[in-house]
Amino acid sequence: MKKDLDKILSSTLKTYFIILIGIVVVKLFGFDYFGLDTSNEIIIMIDNFIKTFHLKLVWYAITLYIYQYVIFSITCVDNSKAMKLYTLYTLPIAITIQLLKTQINAPYLFAIIDLLWLFMFSILYIKMVKRNKIEKYNVSNYWIYCVVNMIFQLLSMFIRNIDMSVDYNNFIMSFVGNIDYIILSIMFYTYFYLKGGKSLWDGVVSSFSHLRTLLRTLPTKLQKFYLNNKAKSRFDKISDCIYIPLFLLWNVFTLLVILFVATLNHTFVECIIIATSFWINKKTFGKPFHMKTALSCFMVSNLTYYCLNRITIPNGISLIVSVSLGIALCYMTSKFVKSKKLYRGMSIEEYDKVVLPSYSINSIYYEIGKLFYVDRYSEQWIANKLSYSIPSIQKKKYELKNKVKGQ
Repeated sequence: MKKDLDKILSSTLKTYFIILIGIVVVKLFGFDYFGLDTSNEIIIMIDNFIKTFHLKLVWYAITLYIYQYVIFSITCVDNSKAMKLYTLYTLPIAITIQLLKTQINAPYLFAIIDLLWLFMFSILYIKMVKRNKIEKYNVSNYWIYCVVNMIFQLLSMFIRNIDMSVDYNNFIMSFVGNIDYIILSIMFYTYFYLKGGKSLWDGVVSSFSHLRTLLRTLPTKLQKFYLNNKAKSRFDKISDCIYIPLFLLWNVFTLLVILFVATLNHTFVECIIIATSFWINKKTFGKPFHMKTALSCFMVSNLTYYCLNRITIPNGISLIVSVSLGIALCYMTSKFVKSKKLYRGMSIEEYDKVVLPSYSINSIYYEIGKLFYVDRYSEQWIANKLSYSIPSIQKKKYELKNKVKGQ
């Protein structure tokens, strides 16, 4: 389950930012469908409950504790009980600053103040509580997290039509505007420690290295695709010319029916987010799941999306829920797939059956493939364990996959 959670969290975080950027582009073209929904009946009921029992300060305390703890913990690379208590001791400072924000309209000043005091208290914890020296990764972790956080906040404010002079006394706006941020913070914190919890910079380097490898291998893949198609017989080419358009038309028809039903249920945008999240991660958890017939695929797809559209939350309140439902759909359908080739999450028995005809059990290719496809470790983790560079791991994994395909 740990390896599954690692992949689920990683996919959710990446997909959320891809969709967030996509929404920004859509909004730039004049389509404004993502403003805050402060008229939702459930949100208004929560607001009335908070006002009746004077719990606004409790809400601020809980959310500020989460924000502080995640930042302190990732900066100091410490999720111990001492860190939790330290965050609790410094909470009055955050609450005081929050209350000042409700009285003084100086958003840029308070943004600088937040950056400085959180950084200083992170350093203070390392020096005075842990009594350790400050490492480079402590500083880089703080600033990388804060930069990504600021980018996320600015993009979210843009699509939600919130300006910097937001009214901090408006609880509904504060509540709705922070739902996604709270969930994403907890997700990222969990993912950070699942991956070993050390340096965010290493993760950034690994991501760019992986992207560079993909770009380098793209011409080879395109050339191989072209040569494979060129080598096909005339019958196969004619079959493709007939089958591919029909396949695309049927899928477009299925999608249009799904979106039509979603429109009737007032979840058109949410359905698009769920479907996009699903298609982005269709192969993330292994070989995609397919029904045996087109009609059964049509029926199951419509029923599945109808159920997901009924349980999702309006995009005016949260985007992360719809994204998570798309990822959950990918993960659950992957459990029904039985593949003869390599895919993430395959059993050791399936892996041995596919790989051992080509490589011995002592081969480095066998070891790398087992760690990646069976144990689901990341390329970064495998590179550290086997003392290889990440590009070398990616190259050997690519060679293993091609060898298995050629069997």
